[in-house]
Amino acid sequence: MSDQENFKDKYTKVNYITQKLINNFYNKIFYITRGIDFDSVLELGCGHGFSTTFLKKIFKDKKVEASEYLPELVAEAKIKNPDIKIITESIYKTQRQDNELDMVVALEVLEHLEDPSLAMKELHRITKKYCLISVPREPLWRFLNMARGSYLTSFGNTPGHVNHWSKNGFKNFASQYFEVERVFSALPWTILLCKKVEGTEDDKSKNEGIKQFLKYGLVSAFTYAFNLGGTYFLVEYFNLTPNIAYFLIISIIYVFVYIINTTYVFTVDFSKKRLLKYVVTLVFFWFLNNLFFNLLYNIFNIQYLSIILFNILILGMIRFVVHKKLVFNKR
Repeated sequence: MSDQENFKDKYTKVNYITQKLINNFYNKIFYITRGIDFDSVLELGCGHGFSTTFLKKIFKDKKVEASEYLPELVAEAKIKNPDIKIITESIYKTQRQDNELDMVVALEVLEHLEDPSLAMKELHRITKKYCLISVPREPLWRFLNMARGSYLTSFGNTPGHVNHWSKNGFKNFASQYFEVERVFSALPWTILLCKKVEGTEDDKSKNEGIKQFLKYGLVSAFTYAFNLGGTYFLVEYFNLTPNIAYFLIISIIYVFVYIINTTYVFTVDFSKKRLLKYVVTLVFFWFLNNLFFNLLYNIFNIQYLSIILFNILILGMIRFVVHKKLVFNKR
């Protein structure tokens, strides 16, 4: 977990716009939790205690507790909130029993964690009803940082932010552990109210994998159809050679496929590292595809359509696993 970001400045060195954004954020917290049944609340990663003060006002008729893993921040949070029990504990391994709390809260915490999945598992373990979580909405967060001239050398990334989620990406991440009931946008944050449901994490992970595989297959089918149709169109109507037509179409296709895989299939954020991995896998599978084509067509005299079927069924599954595990992985 990183502690590089200055959390205090957001609450102490505020201007009119910052104050409006913070007030809107906690107003959304009020609305997103309105009408649900809960009595006990635990905020994890409370930091200096500013957020705890807001939560105490929002949940004024509830039993509110808080915790933070840095002892010096716990002491400061206690001074701000003398009537709330605040202890030192890690979000990875709390001192709570299974299903102890009605609601667990982690506001602007997950983006700082080296292992957010482990934290989500712990949140799932200790709550018996709800989980309220929020993170900065990317890439909007970075754009706003750069617009005000901050963190330009890191392309607007706030120090300490090691995880980055779009609104849809965060929802999909959380849905691996909870049922996402409500999604709110409070510029520039995403807030989720999640509900604990029956079913193991393995079941949820398996279901997510099946959905990704089906989406990936749909995108692959579109890729082949567009590739064949586009190549034929350029050859017939623009008199291009098949090789040049194929190169132009496949270049366009793979740009769109990268965007679709990032935003729709695997729901992860754009990154230069991920893009580089994607290009490397494209080159690898291009050589592998040509190797199998020459082997099957020239040596074994297998028909072209049969080779395409082989490509879709065998190489397609290999591509899916490689892209899922190595390129578009959540971490």
